Amino acid sequence: MYDLEALISRTTTLATPPSTYYQLNNAINNPNSSLKDISNIINQDASLTAQLLRIANSAFFSFPAEITTVAQAITIVGIQQLRELTLACAMLRAFPSIPNDDFNINGFWQHSLGVAVASRVIATLRKESNIERYYVLGLLHDIGRIVICLGDPGEARKLLQTAHQSKRLLHQTELAMWQIDHGEIGARFLAHWHLPPSIHQPIHHHHHPESAEHYQDECATLHMADIIAHALQLGNSGEKRIAPLSDMAWQRLGITLEQLPEMTEQVKMQYNESIKLFKSTLHS
Repeated sequence: MYDLEALISRTTTLATPPSTYYQLNNAINNPNSSLKDISNIINQDASLTAQLLRIANSAFFSFPAEITTVAQAITIVGIQQLRELTLACAMLRAFPSIPNDDFNINGFWQHSLGVAVASRVIATLRKESNIERYYVLGLLHDIGRIVICLGDPGEARKLLQTAHQSKRLLHQTELAMWQIDHGEIGARFLAHWHLPPSIHQPIHHHHHPESAEHYQDECATLHMADIIAHALQLGNSGEKRIAPLSDMAWQRLGITLEQLPEMTEQVKMQYNESIKLFKSTLHS
């Protein structure tokens, strides 16, 4: 059994917690906070400010005039979605490059962006509220792999070699070697960083959505989005195979075969847009 607490402790000393997100979250939850208070928190972080303005001016929101201030961006994007986008930006910057020749951090984040946009497209199709929450779930769904690579690079290398030689899926190899997979590791890490259950619980079960007791729609969405991103070869998480689609997830989402072509085109278009938006943040 893996010493998960030691792994998380080692990773926490090497990664930067999303402090701006915590400040923003507290301000949004405080009924006495004003729009100016929230704008000031974001304005303290020049990189985050630039990133959010690029997102607010992107084709996805299609606002007819240029957005030049954080206050304007908040009114366009909305408070709840702004919180999710802030977390996405902060998490992309939280981790350093991984000293592992077998793991491409840039390809990893590109895959994560692929799952993020696929999750958002599925959520849009199902008319979910706050679709940016699904985007963040997709972006963070494989964070457990970063935790393993950063906290225990030797075991991470051994895992990849074993999975590729045995031709098994990575999460299945993790369970065989450690009795825990990267979904659970990522969920425990995000809980350690005090992110809410609505984020870490779907991530825990994204490879086995039938096991989820809560947030089953979110879990099914992540599961299907991950398969779509792998099938379209959006980035490279280190996984060389495509997992089978859970019947439970397919039935729960209620997506029809006729909707798949349009959904796939939306994923490709939004993925290319996301790559442009986060290009300066992705590690080289």
